Amino acid sequence: MRWKTYLLGGILLLLAVAALVGIGPQATITGFFSIVDVAPEGFEFTSPGNVSEQAAGQEIQKARIIIAEMEQRNFNLILVKDILAEANLQYSLGNYTEVLKMAELISFINKKKIEFLDKVQLTQRKEQEFQEQNVDSSEGQALLELAIHAFSQDQLGDAQELLQQADISLEKAKAEKERQKNIAALSKNFVRKYWWQMLLAIILFGLISPPIINQIIKQKRQQKVAGLKAELEKTQGLIKQLQQSCFIEKKISTSTYKHQVRQYEERLAELKHTIPVLEAQLGKKMVKEQKRAILEVKR
Repeated sequence: MRWKTYLLGGILLLLAVAALVGIGPQATITGFFSIVDVAPEGFEFTSPGNVSEQAAGQEIQKARIIIAEMEQRNFNLILVKDILAEANLQYSLGNYTEVLKMAELISFINKKKIEFLDKVQLTQRKEQEFQEQNVDSSEGQALLELAIHAFSQDQLGDAQELLQQADISLEKAKAEKERQKNIAALSKNFVRKYWWQMLLAIILFGLISPPIINQIIKQKRQQKVAGLKAELEKTQGLIKQLQQSCFIEKKISTSTYKHQVRQYEERLAELKHTIPVLEAQLGKKMVKEQKRAILEVKR
C-alpha cells in the first residue's frame, strides 16, 4: 500500500502548487490525478443537482465524524485522512462537487471495512467449526490471515479477494471430508452386506490358485529348459567354429583359441549341470500329477 501513500502525497502537493499559481476559487483543477482515481472497486458518485458551499461544509463535518468512528474501531486511517485533506483543499478552491465526492468516498470506505470485518467473523466461525469436525482447514486459515493483513494495510481489493479464496478453500476442504466419510461408510456397508460372498470368494481363490500357480511355474521351467538347451547347442557350435578357425583355417592363434574356448567350456559346464536339475524337477512334478490323476480315477 506504500505506493498509494506516495501517490496521494504527490497529488496533494500538485494541488497545492496549482492553488499557489492562481487558479480561481470556482475553477475545477484539471490535468491532475485525484485520490478518487485510486478509490476501491465499486465506488460510484452521482453529482446532486444543487451544490453549495454550505452542503460541502456539512459533508466535510460528516466525514470527520466517520473518521473518528473508524479510529475507534482501530481502522487504518492513512487513506481516509488523505482524502479528507484533499477535500479540504478542494473546498478552499470552491470545487464543492469534488468535496461531496470525496466525502462520499470516505463513507464508502468505512462501509466496506465494516462489511469486510463482518465477513471475516463469519469465515473465522466457519473455520473453527470445521476444525472441530477434523476438517483440514490449514489452507483456508492461511488465506484468511493474508486477507486480514491486506486489510490492515488498506489493500481492500486484495483483502476481499483473499477472503473469498479462504472461504472457497474451507468449503472445498469440507466437501473432501464429506467425500471421504461417504466412501468409508459405503465400504463398511458393502462389507456388512456381502461378507459371506467375500468369504466364499476368498475360500475359492485359496482352492483354485495353487494349481494355477503350479501350472505357471511349470511353464516357466519348461521355457527355461528349452532356452538353456538352445544355448547349449549354440555354445557347442561356437566351440566347433573356434576349432576350425585355429586348427584348420589357421585364422587365430592357439593362445587365442585357448582363451576363448575356456569361457565357452565354463558356460557349457554350467548348462550341463542346470538342465538336468530343472528336468528332474519337471519330472517329479509330472509324476505327482500322474499319481493324483490315477487316485482320482480310482475314486
